[in-house]
Amino acid sequence: MKKLLLVFLVLMVGSSNSCAYEGISCSEYPENDLILLLDESKNNVTYSKYLTNSDIPGSWVITDQHELTREDINEYILKSAFSRRDYREDKFIGMYVQSISTEGGEVDVLIESFTQKSDAEKIYDFYNQEYKEARNVVGFENTDKYGVKGFTAQIRNDEYVYKFIDQKNRLIHIWSLSEDDGAYVAEKYSDLKSTLLISETRHFKAKVCKSQSLACTQIFYFSPTNDEYTVTKCITQHGSRDIPCPESRMDKYAGYLEVPFPSCEKEDIIEITYLKNSEFPIKNRFWSPEDFYFERIYPTEEIRLTLAVPKGMDIKHFSTQDIKPQITENDEYTTFLWEKKNIQPYEPENLMPPVREVIGRASYSSLKSWDEVKEWAEELFNDAIDPEQVKKTVNTIVKADDREEEKIRKIYEWVRDEIRYEDSEIGFTTGYQPHDCREVLDLKFGDCKDKTVLLISMLDAAGVKACPALVSQDTINMQTPNPNEFYHAIAVIPRESGDLWLDSTCSNCPYGYIPASEQGADVLILSHPNKEFTKIPVNDKDKNRVFNASYIIDLNKEGEAEIEVTLKDTGANALYLKEELEDADEDRIEDIVEYIIEEVCSDFELVSHKLIDSTDEETILIELTVKCDHFATKSGNKLIYNMVENSMYSETINDDERRFPLVIESSIHYTSSQRTYIPEGYTAELIPDNYSAKDSFADYSFGCIKSDSEITCSENWVENEITLHPSEFESFKNFYKEINSLKKSIIISLEKLETKKEENTQTTVAEPPTTEKTIKEESEEANEEEPGNNIAASAVVIIILVSIITIGGILLLRKKKPEPRQRSRKSKLG
Repeated sequence: MKKLLLVFLVLMVGSSNSCAYEGISCSEYPENDLILLLDESKNNVTYSKYLTNSDIPGSWVITDQHELTREDINEYILKSAFSRRDYREDKFIGMYVQSISTEGGEVDVLIESFTQKSDAEKIYDFYNQEYKEARNVVGFENTDKYGVKGFTAQIRNDEYVYKFIDQKNRLIHIWSLSEDDGAYVAEKYSDLKSTLLISETRHFKAKVCKSQSLACTQIFYFSPTNDEYTVTKCITQHGSRDIPCPESRMDKYAGYLEVPFPSCEKEDIIEITYLKNSEFPIKNRFWSPEDFYFERIYPTEEIRLTLAVPKGMDIKHFSTQDIKPQITENDEYTTFLWEKKNIQPYEPENLMPPVREVIGRASYSSLKSWDEVKEWAEELFNDAIDPEQVKKTVNTIVKADDREEEKIRKIYEWVRDEIRYEDSEIGFTTGYQPHDCREVLDLKFGDCKDKTVLLISMLDAAGVKACPALVSQDTINMQTPNPNEFYHAIAVIPRESGDLWLDSTCSNCPYGYIPASEQGADVLILSHPNKEFTKIPVNDKDKNRVFNASYIIDLNKEGEAEIEVTLKDTGANALYLKEELEDADEDRIEDIVEYIIEEVCSDFELVSHKLIDSTDEETILIELTVKCDHFATKSGNKLIYNMVENSMYSETINDDERRFPLVIESSIHYTSSQRTYIPEGYTAELIPDNYSAKDSFADYSFGCIKSDSEITCSENWVENEITLHPSEFESFKNFYKEINSLKKSIIISLEKLETKKEENTQTTVAEPPTTEKTIKEESEEANEEEPGNNIAASAVVIIILVSIITIGGILLLRKKKPEPRQRSRKSKLG
């Protein structure tokens, strides 16, 4: 939940009026650090299509500039001096003209904007060839001086032509009677950064309820490559005095700004406003950089989102929980306003769905359809994929007579193992373009996009067709097309028998295995005519999260035990633990093993440990042997060891009620068996009662049997992937509370058998009183005498399981792997 709290702290950047706040008081929410007065985002979309007066000399005059209508475009194409054989009306975003009067004459500019760079290049290549071969052209030169690619031409009547593709996929045409004037305008247009700009004013204002709290430092996220931002106001209102934030203490990093507010005492008001200008990578298109949420972890007086766009612009917008926008128009702009007032604080809950599925939110996009996203992304990846560049390397990895499946496996494992995963880009919002596959191969590292293009290039060189696939953080919002829906890129080989998914960034994933965090995820498949949106399949239950533990406990008369443990784990946790153990040195292995055993017996000796080779790459097998000096406690003529509390979902079931659904994301199957050998001359006096419970979300059973020489217990727990409505929470809570409470009261007691003859010969020996106390009382006293050592064999099962899961989680955090669930909506494709 800490990660989720951070997400909402990060989202709390907004704007407010300067009026006095008379709403919710701090006393109403004693646990809260802040009360938000206002959180507002104002987004204004403007065009920057042409040169402005500030871009040209004062003696020049802009005589005309306008956008061509569709009829104008068609007429221009038909009357063009050259036949436009590749003209496709649907590929044009728009055409604009500008005329500038100079001392040397008139300079005319025509700008053609396309959805894709490849469309601009088709038209450019046509013009390039026609001008190069034209009889009246007396001078021709290819040059990249003014853009990505271009040429200049001189016509016989001293007219100068400049045509080039700029960084934004626009094809610029310039005609001039003066070579110098034409070159000046061409240079200025090549410097024009964008044809579409979004200016966002974000203003955040809050009242401090706890002095020196974590909320006194706010974090604001930006894209270092797409955003330019300026803090215009940052103060703390301390009584009647405004204390400015020290600019020197505002730490700027690659992707965010960290602002510590001065003073920040109780009843202070902290306030910040910043201006952010953003460019978007798809020409003349924009979208909400992240979902805008209408709830915070703090009580909030008002939250507002405003979007103003040029009148007539087609906008798709989406919002939940009936938070519908108010739409107004004037001569220039259409304005959308979403707002919500007097908002109760949002309290995160354990095992809740992704935030965007349960919290009021809004998003918008000017993209016409998901086809535009797909075409744009395909071009980015296709530019980087090149089988010819990697053929030589592929021939050293695969053999000509290898079967296709063997080729795929060898290439996947090579890219996985030999190319270091380096999360060098700060997400998809800043790292759209994969690097060329040859560069990735030479440098031997890359992010998810880079490893994917190299893998696909190498597979293609081996005769196997694979496609890039963009992986979504959550369920894709189909109503507002947006590249930021994706955070990761992998490869897929489409097959009639079932697609093969390959994530070469997962260093511990065997061939054919997809990390648990990606299973079931929505994806967009690129460069395939018949496949687009789909889901990554979820592994079968016997391949996901399956745990099995077997224990053989040899107990002696002094309460000492030698315990042989065999642990088997299949699935995500097993992969991370297996990688750690395989790569660790002997000292590190012993540290990991001892970490597990310490939870079972604090006074132990590690006899042996062994990692067993498994034919199943998704399974780990571990054998441990330990000696435990105080496994059971002697109390008179009894040996007692308690079955400690099983804390299944203890944090979750302590809640009185729920607001959000409870989500079990994947199935779990946990089994254990334990065999305790009874010391010679002893017998089992009391063993736990059998217990079982079943519901839609889980099936649990526990039971023990005894004989003269041993006690055998088994436990079976199957948890199903399921989403429970809040009304079903009571059933879930009672289910696990019953299991936990039953375990607390279960005791195993071993009582020494004595013959009457032995009793008669020992009458002078004082025996501890056993008839005046219950076995439970004896065990409780024993626990006080030997804290931490009276661990039941069943506890061994539970605690080792928890330890393994914990270690797996720790190792997972060490990886630079995206693990979405409660994420900031800042996308991450890296």
